[in-house]
Amino acid sequence: MSTDLVRNEQQAEFIRLFTGSQWAGNASKCAMGAGYSEATAKQKGYALKRKFADKIQEETVRLIADSATLGLAGVLDLAKNASNDSVRLQACKDLLDRAGFNAVNKFQFNDMDKKSDEELQVELDRLLGQNIIDVTPEVATNVEEEAILEKTDNTAG
Repeated sequence: MSTDLVRNEQQAEFIRLFTGSQWAGNASKCAMGAGYSEATAKQKGYALKRKFADKIQEETVRLIADSATLGLAGVLDLAKNASNDSVRLQACKDLLDRAGFNAVNKFQFNDMDKKSDEELQVELDRLLGQNIIDVTPEVATNVEEEAILEKTDNTAG
């Protein structure tokens, strides 16, 4: 773990470039970008990366935390506005997963192979009876249909 302090602007610029520029992660290019000579950039970049590993880690974590709201906004936008149904569905799943509502992907078998057909049917009925929301559309009566048609100035047929 490094405990070295950043001693000059050149070192600070190296850390900034290494964590948040088009050269992020490329120590030699970041060293050149910070003003170190091209002849020594490879060695200097390597040394600075090792010397300031903790500072680089801290800055990386800070940048990710600062960008989290942007990521959330992007996923929300995809969930609401993506033209592809699959993209919208995946964005919604990602939001639910990150909110702690992820689907459980494991099955638990409790001696089901030892139960009789009747016992299995009772268990199935019990499971199907839990958390069921009836989404069956109600059939509108003729009176309701006529009222709807009158409100929209449409005629049946």
